[in-house]
Amino acid sequence: MLRGVNLNADGPADQMVAVRLWVCAQTIVTVRMRKVFALDDLRQSCADGTGPDSIASFLLSLSEKLMGRVQDVVFGLADRVEDIEDTHSTAQGFRPRTWAICNAKQSGCIVT
Repeated sequence: MLRGVNLNADGPADQMVAVRLWVCAQTIVTVRMRKVFALDDLRQSCADGTGPDSIASFLLSLSEKLMGRVQDVVFGLADRVEDIEDTHSTAQGFRPRTWAICNAKQSGCIVT
């Protein structure tokens, strides 16, 4: 089984999509519950005659496409977190860790 980011309109990206695979020497069968854009890309490249030419290259291409999409989402989230940290540290004069501790103390959370 391989997992990827949910890029479908009906669900958030933090809910992963799964691709279940049955692989033999000359055959690959994939099963999924939700649309997986990486599989659509591979299907289109096969239809265009530019798809993978072996089982190994199919699995490699699928893994790369899934991971590329995960990487895009993770980097996007990291940028958002960095922007939030910059906003709070600039606006309040605190470093991000200090700001988090102060907010936790104000809300009654115990920080160890």
